[in-house]
Amino acid sequence: MKLKFTSILLIMIFLTSAIRLVAQEKDENGFYIYKQLSENDMKRIFGENWPPKLMKINGESRYIKESIINGNKITTILYNYGSICRPNLLAADLVWQGLGYGFEFGPLAAAEIIQDGDTLHIVSDSFVLTGQGDYSPDETVKWGWLPKGGFVDTTEGQNEIARLNIGDKDGDGKPDSWPERWYSPEAGDY
Repeated sequence: MKLKFTSILLIMIFLTSAIRLVAQEKDENGFYIYKQLSENDMKRIFGENWPPKLMKINGESRYIKESIINGNKITTILYNYGSICRPNLLAADLVWQGLGYGFEFGPLAAAEIIQDGDTLHIVSDSFVLTGQGDYSPDETVKWGWLPKGGFVDTTEGQNEIARLNIGDKDGDGKPDSWPERWYSPEAGDY
């Protein structure tokens, strides 16, 4: 009996140790710590999404939102595709003391890459108006930094950028510019 008990105990200790050896590390939120996973673990966890690819997801112009902000006697408009101001928008084109001083400002990203022995230079801006910004090499597709779904409130008539301290005018408990996916069931709040 004592030998059987000792054998079962040793087997349990061995199995527990083996499980701990093959278990992947997770952070305090239960997510895998990807930098500590082996390539085989990555393949097992991510399946056909491994190896990683350039995960380019096109944005859509229907998700463009804006917010007019003002402070220190300056009024301007912000867009969720990266631009500040917009041409010919006199009410909020970086207005100071009644005069507009801005045309359009936005991020500019540049990179040098080597592909098949050729050095390519890529420059991209956030301007989305038809006559501005990036186009595909054959000039048939307008490129740009359009917002992706899931980061804006798609409620009809809601045109504000998701931002802190926005009101809840419709009384549904959700800040009016925030998307549904920002709800935290653990906190019971947005």
